[in-house]
Amino acid sequence: MREILKGFVFSRIPDEIEDMSLRVEWRVDSRKVLELFCSGCDPGDLFGEIELNYYDLAKFSSEGREAYLVHYVEGIRHLSMLVERKITDLKEIESFIINNASKIVENKITELRNLKSNLLISFEKNKKFTNNYNQDASYNLYYYIRYINLVETANYQDIRIDERWEYLKWILSKEEATDRSYWISEHGDDYLKLLDSQGKIENNLLAYVTQRMKMELPGFYLADLDFKYTKITHNLKAFEKHLIYLDNLLSYLDFKVATFTLGSKKRKFIGLIGDGYLGKYIVYKPIHSFELPND
Repeated sequence: MREILKGFVFSRIPDEIEDMSLRVEWRVDSRKVLELFCSGCDPGDLFGEIELNYYDLAKFSSEGREAYLVHYVEGIRHLSMLVERKITDLKEIESFIINNASKIVENKITELRNLKSNLLISFEKNKKFTNNYNQDASYNLYYYIRYINLVETANYQDIRIDERWEYLKWILSKEEATDRSYWISEHGDDYLKLLDSQGKIENNLLAYVTQRMKMELPGFYLADLDFKYTKITHNLKAFEKHLIYLDNLLSYLDFKVATFTLGSKKRKFIGLIGDGYLGKYIVYKPIHSFELPND
Protein backbone atom coordinates (compact mmCIF):
# COMPACT_ATOMS: atom_id res chain seq x y z
CA MET A 1 0.00 0.00 0.00
CA ARG A 2 1.38 3.37 -0.99
CA GLU A 3 1.54 5.97 1.78
CA ILE A 4 0.20 9.06 0.05
CA LEU A 5 -0.23 11.45 2.97
CA LYS A 6 3.21 10.84 4.52
CA GLY A 7 2.36 12.06 8.03
CA PHE A 8 -0.53 14.36 7.13
CA VAL A 9 -4.16 13.78 8.04
CA PHE A 10 -7.15 15.50 6.42
CA SER A 11 -8.71 18.41 8.26
CA ARG A 12 -12.11 17.41 6.87
CA ILE A 13 -13.73 14.94 4.53
CA PRO A 14 -16.90 15.45 2.44
CA ASP A 15 -20.26 14.68 3.94
CA GLU A 16 -22.96 12.67 2.20
CA ILE A 17 -24.72 15.66 0.63
CA GLU A 18 -21.66 17.16 -1.05
CA ASP A 19 -20.92 16.87 -4.75
CA MET A 20 -17.99 14.47 -5.07
CA SER A 21 -17.77 14.41 -8.86
CA LEU A 22 -14.39 14.70 -10.57
CA ARG A 23 -14.13 15.44 -14.29
CA VAL A 24 -11.15 13.81 -16.04
CA GLU A 25 -10.24 14.97 -19.53
CA TRP A 26 -7.81 12.78 -21.50
CA ARG A 27 -5.94 13.43 -24.73
CA VAL A 28 -3.70 11.09 -26.73
CA ASP A 29 -0.09 12.28 -26.90
CA SER A 30 0.61 13.84 -30.31
CA ARG A 31 3.80 11.78 -30.65
CA LYS A 32 1.80 8.58 -30.26
CA VAL A 33 -0.75 9.81 -32.81
CA LEU A 34 2.05 10.48 -35.29
CA GLU A 35 3.55 7.04 -34.64
CA LEU A 36 0.21 5.32 -35.28
CA PHE A 37 -0.43 7.38 -38.41
CA CYS A 38 2.98 6.56 -39.87
CA SER A 39 2.45 2.86 -39.18
CA GLY A 40 -0.90 2.95 -40.95
CA CYS A 41 -2.93 2.25 -37.80
CA ASP A 42 -6.17 3.98 -36.92
CA PRO A 43 -5.47 5.98 -33.73
CA GLY A 44 -9.18 5.98 -32.81
CA ASP A 45 -10.54 8.64 -30.48
CA LEU A 46 -7.89 11.23 -29.73
CA PHE A 47 -9.56 12.83 -26.74
CA GLY A 48 -12.45 12.33 -24.39
CA GLU A 49 -13.88 13.10 -20.98
CA ILE A 50 -15.06 11.00 -18.06
CA GLU A 51 -16.91 12.28 -15.01
CA LEU A 52 -16.33 10.23 -11.89
CA ASN A 53 -19.10 10.14 -9.30
CA TYR A 54 -19.45 8.65 -5.83
CA TYR A 55 -20.19 5.16 -7.21
CA ASP A 56 -17.06 5.19 -9.40
CA LEU A 57 -14.94 6.28 -6.45
CA ALA A 58 -16.39 3.47 -4.35
CA LYS A 59 -14.72 1.02 -6.78
CA PHE A 60 -11.29 2.57 -6.16
CA SER A 61 -8.72 0.98 -3.85
CA SER A 62 -8.11 2.57 -0.44
CA GLU A 63 -5.10 4.39 -1.95
CA GLY A 64 -7.26 5.62 -4.82
CA ARG A 65 -9.94 6.98 -2.48
CA GLU A 66 -7.30 8.64 -0.33
CA ALA A 67 -5.77 10.18 -3.47
CA TYR A 68 -9.19 11.45 -4.52
CA LEU A 69 -9.61 13.15 -1.12
CA VAL A 70 -6.32 14.99 -1.68
CA HIS A 71 -7.83 16.51 -4.82
CA TYR A 72 -11.12 17.17 -3.02
CA VAL A 73 -9.63 19.18 -0.17
CA GLU A 74 -7.50 21.11 -2.68
CA GLY A 75 -10.65 22.10 -4.55
CA ILE A 76 -9.56 20.25 -7.71
CA ARG A 77 -12.64 19.15 -9.66
CA HIS A 78 -11.07 18.84 -13.10
CA LEU A 79 -7.99 16.89 -14.23
CA SER A 80 -6.28 16.58 -17.61
CA MET A 81 -4.38 13.43 -18.64
CA LEU A 82 -1.95 12.93 -21.51
CA VAL A 83 -2.22 9.26 -22.57
CA GLU A 84 -0.91 6.89 -25.25
CA ARG A 85 -4.30 5.49 -26.21
CA LYS A 86 -8.00 5.95 -25.59
CA ILE A 87 -8.99 5.60 -21.95
CA THR A 88 -11.25 2.58 -21.46
CA ASP A 89 -10.40 1.48 -17.92
CA LEU A 90 -10.99 3.33 -14.64
CA LYS A 91 -7.80 1.72 -13.31
CA GLU A 92 -5.75 4.01 -15.55
CA ILE A 93 -7.52 7.04 -14.16
CA GLU A 94 -7.11 5.79 -10.59
CA SER A 95 -3.36 5.32 -11.13
CA PHE A 96 -3.07 8.84 -12.52
CA ILE A 97 -5.00 10.29 -9.56
CA ILE A 98 -2.73 8.44 -7.10
CA ASN A 99 0.44 9.70 -8.79
CA ASN A 100 -0.91 13.25 -8.99
CA ALA A 101 -1.99 13.20 -5.33
CA SER A 102 1.49 12.03 -4.29
CA LYS A 103 3.02 15.03 -6.08
CA ILE A 104 0.55 17.42 -4.41
CA VAL A 105 1.37 16.05 -0.95
CA GLU A 106 5.13 16.17 -1.59
CA ASN A 107 4.78 19.82 -2.58
CA LYS A 108 2.72 20.48 0.57
CA ILE A 109 5.40 18.86 2.74
CA THR A 110 8.12 20.98 1.12
CA GLU A 111 5.98 24.11 1.44
CA LEU A 112 5.21 23.41 5.09
CA ARG A 113 8.82 22.58 5.92
CA ASN A 114 10.03 25.79 4.29
CA LEU A 115 7.37 27.88 6.00
CA LYS A 116 8.17 26.41 9.41
CA SER A 117 11.89 26.86 8.88
CA ASN A 118 11.54 30.44 7.67
CA LEU A 119 9.23 31.34 10.54
CA LEU A 120 11.62 29.85 13.09
CA ILE A 121 14.62 31.66 11.59
CA SER A 122 12.71 34.94 11.37
CA PHE A 123 11.43 34.52 14.92
CA GLU A 124 14.95 34.07 16.31
CA LYS A 125 16.17 37.18 14.46
CA ASN A 126 13.21 39.45 15.20
CA LYS A 127 12.00 38.87 18.75
CA LYS A 128 11.33 42.60 19.08
CA PHE A 129 8.20 42.14 21.13
CA THR A 130 9.88 40.38 24.09
CA ASN A 131 9.57 42.63 27.18
CA ASN A 132 8.71 45.56 24.91
CA TYR A 133 4.96 45.77 24.39
CA ASN A 134 4.62 48.75 22.12
CA GLN A 135 2.65 49.03 18.90
CA ASP A 136 5.39 47.73 16.59
CA ALA A 137 6.03 44.86 18.99
CA SER A 138 2.46 43.59 19.02
CA TYR A 139 2.27 43.84 15.23
CA ASN A 140 5.35 41.64 15.00
CA LEU A 141 3.88 39.16 17.49
CA TYR A 142 0.60 38.75 15.62
CA TYR A 143 2.40 38.33 12.32
CA TYR A 144 3.80 35.03 13.66
CA ILE A 145 0.56 33.94 15.31
CA ARG A 146 -1.32 34.60 12.07
CA TYR A 147 1.00 32.43 9.98
CA ILE A 148 1.00 29.63 12.51
CA ASN A 149 -2.80 29.73 12.44
CA LEU A 150 -2.76 29.56 8.62
CA VAL A 151 -0.56 26.45 8.78
CA GLU A 152 -2.71 24.72 11.37
CA THR A 153 -6.08 25.47 9.76
CA ALA A 154 -5.03 24.41 6.26
CA ASN A 155 -6.45 21.41 4.39
CA TYR A 156 -4.06 19.04 6.15
CA GLN A 157 -2.82 18.57 9.68
CA ASP A 158 0.78 17.51 10.26
CA ILE A 159 0.75 14.72 12.86
CA ARG A 160 4.53 14.55 13.16
CA ILE A 161 6.06 16.09 16.30
CA ASP A 162 8.31 19.07 15.69
CA GLU A 163 9.83 20.24 18.98
CA ARG A 164 11.06 23.59 17.65
CA TRP A 165 7.67 24.32 16.12
CA GLU A 166 5.87 23.40 19.36
CA TYR A 167 8.32 25.55 21.30
CA LEU A 168 7.62 28.52 19.01
CA LYS A 169 3.87 28.09 19.55
CA TRP A 170 4.39 27.94 23.32
CA ILE A 171 6.54 31.08 23.38
CA LEU A 172 4.06 32.98 21.23
CA SER A 173 1.12 31.93 23.41
CA LYS A 174 2.94 33.32 26.46
CA GLU A 175 3.82 36.54 24.64
CA GLU A 176 0.24 36.87 23.40
CA ALA A 177 -1.10 36.59 26.97
CA THR A 178 1.36 39.24 28.16
CA ASP A 179 0.50 41.59 25.30
CA ARG A 180 -3.21 41.07 25.98
CA SER A 181 -2.80 41.96 29.66
CA TYR A 182 -0.74 45.01 28.73
CA TRP A 183 -3.42 46.22 26.29
CA ILE A 184 -6.21 45.65 28.83
CA SER A 185 -4.32 47.58 31.51
CA GLU A 186 -3.87 50.52 29.12
CA HIS A 187 -7.15 50.54 27.19
CA GLY A 188 -9.64 48.00 28.55
CA ASP A 189 -12.81 48.85 30.43
CA ASP A 190 -13.38 47.93 34.08
CA TYR A 191 -15.00 44.61 33.16
CA LEU A 192 -11.96 43.45 31.14
CA LYS A 193 -9.57 44.63 33.86
CA LEU A 194 -11.51 42.67 36.47
CA LEU A 195 -11.51 39.50 34.36
CA ASP A 196 -7.79 39.82 33.66
CA SER A 197 -6.88 40.48 37.31
CA GLN A 198 -8.81 37.35 38.31
CA GLY A 199 -7.19 35.25 35.58
CA LYS A 200 -10.57 34.71 33.91
CA ILE A 201 -10.09 36.64 30.66
CA GLU A 202 -10.10 33.35 28.71
CA ASN A 203 -13.79 33.01 29.72
CA ASN A 204 -14.71 36.01 27.56
CA LEU A 205 -12.01 36.55 24.99
CA LEU A 206 -14.48 37.99 22.48
CA ALA A 207 -15.17 40.95 24.78
CA TYR A 208 -11.44 41.74 24.69
CA VAL A 209 -11.14 41.17 20.93
CA THR A 210 -14.16 43.37 20.21
CA GLN A 211 -12.90 46.24 22.37
CA ARG A 212 -9.43 46.12 20.86
CA MET A 213 -10.81 45.90 17.33
CA LYS A 214 -12.93 49.04 17.83
CA MET A 215 -9.79 50.97 18.76
CA GLU A 216 -7.41 49.50 16.18
CA LEU A 217 -9.90 49.05 13.32
CA PRO A 218 -12.67 51.65 13.65
CA GLY A 219 -15.66 50.88 11.45
CA PHE A 220 -14.93 47.14 11.29
CA TYR A 221 -17.01 44.30 12.73
CA LEU A 222 -16.00 40.92 14.10
CA ALA A 223 -17.17 38.00 11.94
CA ASP A 224 -18.79 34.91 13.40
CA LEU A 225 -17.64 31.34 12.79
CA ASP A 226 -19.95 30.87 9.79
CA PHE A 227 -18.74 33.97 7.95
CA LYS A 228 -17.66 33.28 4.35
CA TYR A 229 -16.30 35.67 1.76
CA THR A 230 -15.11 35.65 -1.86
CA LYS A 231 -12.11 37.79 -2.73
CA ILE A 232 -12.52 40.33 -5.56
CA THR A 233 -9.51 40.48 -7.89
CA HIS A 234 -10.78 42.74 -10.69
CA ASN A 235 -11.61 46.46 -10.92
CA LEU A 236 -9.81 47.19 -7.65
CA LYS A 237 -9.22 50.81 -8.72
CA ALA A 238 -12.86 51.46 -7.85
CA PHE A 239 -11.97 50.69 -4.22
CA GLU A 240 -8.71 52.66 -4.19
CA LYS A 241 -9.78 55.23 -1.59
CA HIS A 242 -10.88 52.46 0.77
CA LEU A 243 -7.61 50.57 0.33
CA ILE A 244 -5.51 53.71 0.87
CA TYR A 245 -7.33 54.20 4.18
CA LEU A 246 -6.05 50.78 5.27
CA ASP A 247 -2.38 51.67 4.74
CA ASN A 248 -2.06 52.98 8.30
CA LEU A 249 -3.85 50.04 9.92
CA LEU A 250 -2.14 46.89 11.24
CA SER A 251 0.86 46.15 9.04
CA TYR A 252 0.72 42.42 9.89
CA LEU A 253 -2.74 42.01 8.36
CA ASP A 254 -3.37 41.76 4.61
CA PHE A 255 -6.69 43.38 3.74
CA LYS A 256 -8.83 42.27 0.79
CA VAL A 257 -11.85 43.53 -1.11
CA ALA A 258 -14.49 40.80 -1.10
CA THR A 259 -18.17 39.95 -1.37
CA PHE A 260 -20.00 38.41 1.57
CA THR A 261 -23.54 37.77 2.78
CA LEU A 262 -25.03 39.22 5.96
CA GLY A 263 -28.43 38.48 7.40
CA SER A 264 -30.89 37.75 4.62
CA LYS A 265 -29.59 35.25 2.09
CA LYS A 266 -30.78 37.56 -0.68
CA ARG A 267 -28.57 40.47 0.37
CA LYS A 268 -24.88 40.59 -0.40
CA PHE A 269 -22.23 43.15 0.44
CA ILE A 270 -18.97 44.34 -1.04
CA GLY A 271 -16.52 45.31 1.64
CA LEU A 272 -13.08 45.12 3.21
CA ILE A 273 -11.89 41.90 4.86
CA GLY A 274 -9.07 41.41 7.32
CA ASP A 275 -8.45 37.69 7.72
CA GLY A 276 -6.16 37.04 10.68
CA TYR A 277 -6.83 39.90 13.09
CA LEU A 278 -4.85 39.20 16.30
CA GLY A 279 -3.65 36.16 14.35
CA LYS A 280 -6.99 34.33 14.43
CA TYR A 281 -10.09 36.39 13.66
CA ILE A 282 -11.86 37.69 10.56
CA VAL A 283 -13.01 41.31 10.58
CA TYR A 284 -15.07 43.06 7.91
CA LYS A 285 -16.31 46.49 6.89
CA PRO A 286 -19.20 46.77 4.40
CA ILE A 287 -18.79 49.33 1.62
CA HIS A 288 -22.14 48.87 -0.11
CA SER A 289 -24.77 46.17 -0.64
CA PHE A 290 -26.67 44.75 -3.58
CA GLU A 291 -29.52 42.34 -4.11
CA LEU A 292 -28.83 38.83 -5.36
CA PRO A 293 -30.88 37.67 -8.37
CA ASN A 294 -33.76 35.29 -7.70
CA ASP A 295 -33.01 31.59 -8.15
